[in-house]
Amino acid sequence: MENMFFIINLALWWLHVLSRNKNERNSVIKFCLIVSGLLVFRILSLFSQNHTLSVQKFQKETDRLINQKFLDNAFWGIQVQSLKHGDILYSHHANKNLIPASNMKIFTSVFALDKLGPDFQYTTTVYLHGRFEDDTTFSGNLILRGMGDPTISGRFFDNKITKVLEDWADSLAAKKIKIIHGRIIGDDNFFGDEALGKHWEWDEESYWYSAQVSGLSFNDNCVNWYVTPTQIGKPAKIQLAPGTSYVTIDNRITTVAGSSESQEIEFTRERSSNLIHATGKITAESDVQVGYVTVENPTLFTATVMKEVLQKRGIQVDSASVDIDNLTSYTYHDSDTTVMRIAVYQSPKLDEILKIVNKRSQNLFAEQLLRTVAAVIDSDGTGQRALKSEREFLKKIGISPDKMFIMDGSGYSRTNLVTPESIVALLKFIRQHKYWKVFYESLPKAGMERSLNHRMKNTPAEGNVRAKTGTLDNVSTISGFVKTADGEEIVFSIMCNNFNVDNLEVQKVQDAILVNLASFSRN
Repeated sequence: MENMFFIINLALWWLHVLSRNKNERNSVIKFCLIVSGLLVFRILSLFSQNHTLSVQKFQKETDRLINQKFLDNAFWGIQVQSLKHGDILYSHHANKNLIPASNMKIFTSVFALDKLGPDFQYTTTVYLHGRFEDDTTFSGNLILRGMGDPTISGRFFDNKITKVLEDWADSLAAKKIKIIHGRIIGDDNFFGDEALGKHWEWDEESYWYSAQVSGLSFNDNCVNWYVTPTQIGKPAKIQLAPGTSYVTIDNRITTVAGSSESQEIEFTRERSSNLIHATGKITAESDVQVGYVTVENPTLFTATVMKEVLQKRGIQVDSASVDIDNLTSYTYHDSDTTVMRIAVYQSPKLDEILKIVNKRSQNLFAEQLLRTVAAVIDSDGTGQRALKSEREFLKKIGISPDKMFIMDGSGYSRTNLVTPESIVALLKFIRQHKYWKVFYESLPKAGMERSLNHRMKNTPAEGNVRAKTGTLDNVSTISGFVKTADGEEIVFSIMCNNFNVDNLEVQKVQDAILVNLASFSRN
């Protein structure tokens, strides 16, 4: 390059010296033009070479990262694409099916956002069905009609778990009601009766991430437990929130001496039952330990806690609460003269709900949302219809579902199978969508929020990568968006299955790839 500049300068000097000789001057001009053309070609060639080398360097480093010795048994699927130029920066088994884990929530979120819109709100309605005997006595039933709302809890009310139910009680108290000669009926018929997703782990039904789906839900369909140590050798103290008779606790947790590292606590609910075995030990110096355990039949759970809330407000309900499915041919209609609407609860908008789905990776919210879309657009809130509706949506937007296996909305099922290619295609679709910003804001920021809080800190990826993670045993996935050092927007899906090392080791490799992308430059 320096030699070319020298030749041009020499030619220009020669042109000056011979400027009086027209023929020689023309020859020199032609020579300068040729050399200048060669110089421009060389500059463009070097620019192109730097671009290629930059891409090649990223590809080579990614190859090295995923082929490390400790990952010999791992199966990777990766797709990295520029949204600006459209070129594939990296592809490895991108058309192969892998278990997505919670990356399945991307499918659910985009589907719901497209069909329902960001301003969608759930509505739960409270009715009285019957007649007043006098000013304070009602003969009939109190009906809680759900439409799949997962937000009735303390999550949006400063951890006041029964806040919504207490508001309903206030509505009854405002009508001076003291006695209901009847029962509280939980109406969950907006959804079908499949409580769990397909092929969920039966031995994990007690854990919050396996909470049952219901058209009428409350407190994430769990009870919160609090374990406090007592005297050494004595049973620990267990408290529940909400405090309810709906579940029975078999307390086998013992207070022991020792360090907190030696304590272990487990709450396990018997299948098809609300008998919960609390086992393990807590050290005498321990702080209060907190956790969650699922309930059987969330509809009946909601109706039971509602009765207990009313009792605290001095309103008596004669009979036990019931799930409408356990009543024979019970019907009611808004237009009936014997049906009175008492209260209505509207949830936060979908844009806020999606933040719970993706930032907190809340399985129940995702499952409820999937069925809600089918119930709203197809008037069929069954799990089967919901999955069919989602496949139809994918096909309509150009993503073939034929070779995928979509089994739930949360990604908890290990029989979900999708490709990195399909995830990238879906992310590209939502990037051009009018509700793109809502989806983007629902994704956690690297190094700052929720599942990405401790990842990629103090790197160019921190606060830059916005992505959904997914984790199961031997499964780690991450898909989303990142901007390069030049501000070029990149969409990616990095999926890894079948490894036999700790998930954290795989996450470090994924993070390294994303940090490299955030540092990537075409210049």
